[in-house]
Amino acid sequence: MKILIKNKLNKVFIFLANKPPIFYILLSIIINFILLYVCNLYNNPNPNKIYFLLGDANGYIGGCEDLYCHGTYMINDYASRMPGMSLIYMPLRFLFSKHITLTLFIIIQTLLSAISTYLLAVIAEKIFKSKKIFLCVFILYLFCTHVKNYNNYLLSESLATSTLIISLFYLIKFSEKRFFYHLLLSGVFITWSIFLRPFILPMLAIFTIYIFIFINKNRIRNIILFVLPFIIIETLWISRNYYLTSQIIPLQTAGPFTDKYDYYSSKFIKSFGMNASGDEQAWFLNDKIIKDFKKVRPNDNIFSKNIFNDSLNLDSLKLARYYLWQGENETFNRPTREYYYQKSNNILKKFINSHSFFTTEISSRFILLYKFLNQPIGAPLISVKYPFNVILVFFDSFLNYFIILSGYLSLFYLFYKFKRNFKIIILICFMPAFILIFFPFYLQFIEARELTLAFPFLCILSVYMFIEFYKKYKWKTILIYFIFFSVLSINSCISNIKW
Repeated sequence: MKILIKNKLNKVFIFLANKPPIFYILLSIIINFILLYVCNLYNNPNPNKIYFLLGDANGYIGGCEDLYCHGTYMINDYASRMPGMSLIYMPLRFLFSKHITLTLFIIIQTLLSAISTYLLAVIAEKIFKSKKIFLCVFILYLFCTHVKNYNNYLLSESLATSTLIISLFYLIKFSEKRFFYHLLLSGVFITWSIFLRPFILPMLAIFTIYIFIFINKNRIRNIILFVLPFIIIETLWISRNYYLTSQIIPLQTAGPFTDKYDYYSSKFIKSFGMNASGDEQAWFLNDKIIKDFKKVRPNDNIFSKNIFNDSLNLDSLKLARYYLWQGENETFNRPTREYYYQKSNNILKKFINSHSFFTTEISSRFILLYKFLNQPIGAPLISVKYPFNVILVFFDSFLNYFIILSGYLSLFYLFYKFKRNFKIIILICFMPAFILIFFPFYLQFIEARELTLAFPFLCILSVYMFIEFYKKYKWKTILIYFIFFSVLSINSCISNIKW
């Protein structure tokens, strides 16, 4: 039986391995648009649109609309988000209505996602010199619904992921063929990626280090050529920010008034290992934000009893929330709002200070790390009717658990074999490792979407780890993987589906 299955798999591998690049690109485009259609069919409340305008979407396109309507890329009184999405949005907006622009934006975003799927598989093949890894990465990332689900949204995750992959692809192409336009294109796409998601900035430094270490000839010239697009665009962006705000802002800021005064509501949530983008945060939001972001206010019992004591109870927390809402009331003048914000902050400070430093600053971060890796990150088709929702959520969870857990296990293995795998670590391991540290430990912010930029690299790492195990343990590897990830996926179905 094993021999028969192995022979069948070999025939499939030989069939696929001989296909030209256009085959994979067209297949990727078809599958990506099928997933776009299906996700839209079951999740979008408006069937006449293929785009979602939820959550932070208005923050991304609001500046573009202000530029179109008023001639200034600026939302309210702060520097706004970096204009990475405007590179596609604005040329379309000057030609079409907002609805058509958003529709075309989603189509272009999906096309880039499809192309980057093929390029990611090429990257894996070039690094590990294996056609099998190429095919496995291509198939795995093609059906990685956590990433593909963002093709429907007017958010930066899909574009940022695609442009980062394209940048890495051209960097590897340059290391092979030494064509300068490859290096310039890599610099252009990494710059675009940073202007979509600013926390990608360290990858600019990592790619620069790679050029310095592994591309020996004309190091200085190569580095200058690579970073030149970022230097030019960043200089223009800083100049613009200084002109409008009289501040040197290299990346972006949020609204200064809000950030300054509602800091402790977020700090309170983070100090006890709670999700600052989850139910605990929704509990603090005022009714307008709840409505605008289409959230549901959770019950009061979401907070652990360990947070409270005799003098600081749930009523104290409700009072802090009431003061916070009053501070957010834009009908009040600034001194009045500041007064209410301060009263809210004073109560929340007392909650935090009533617990030990270990609880609020150390153990809370490890709790967030666990939640970051164990949250329901997939299930875009959860609204499909029973029993199909169970099958889809199981499949989706299986893939996501496989990518995340196998990927991070592979990362630690490669770090253990540091000297032999330094080139792979530079190119593939840094981004997932950075995200693992940056969000749970530094920002203490663990929204599922923040893992998206790690997924392409984790796909490569998870396939590499699986093949390494398979070489050693053969069919036992498949059995162990299937049982382990099936148990996790069944638990995900039980937790996330409303039976």
